[in-house]
Amino acid sequence: MPSVQIEQKQEWRCDDIVFGLARVPDTSRLLIGSSNFGVYEFDVAAEKPERVEFTGDRHQSYVTGLALLGDTLISGSYDQRLIFWNIADRTAIRAVDAHGRWIRRLATVPSRGLVLSVADDMLCKAWRVETGELVAEFTDHAETTPNHFPSMLYAVAVSPDGSLAATGDKTGHV
Repeated sequence: MPSVQIEQKQEWRCDDIVFGLARVPDTSRLLIGSSNFGVYEFDVAAEKPERVEFTGDRHQSYVTGLALLGDTLISGSYDQRLIFWNIADRTAIRAVDAHGRWIRRLATVPSRGLVLSVADDMLCKAWRVETGELVAEFTDHAETTPNHFPSMLYAVAVSPDGSLAATGDKTGHV
């Protein structure tokens, strides 16, 4: 395997917890999901980088997942909602009551215009990014662990061609 060198170019600190990061392709802009319930843009190429908050509808809890599809950012939160954002002007497009418990992760399916969300209600849901419409729901995970504790659906990934998705829970069930 060829050697790859990675070096740190700069560092940025904040007082809150960064739960989600997405990079706007072909730019130096990072999108951030925060423990202070906000969604932010941060341009690392700016002379004096400062984060700028997205405006409009705001999450009511930690922003734990971000996914970018075209010019739309989708954020998921412990408030059980998805918010769809226009990244050009950093404003909310729509909010959807998406799950019955905390949302943990998001993944996009660019070839189909979808975003997948997973949450502690043990559901994986597929949403049409253009409209916010729910188009599919998957329920193959147990709600409790073998020791009868509540389980959690932590992970979601999509194959490069968008034909397959995988989810992973607290017990290691994929």
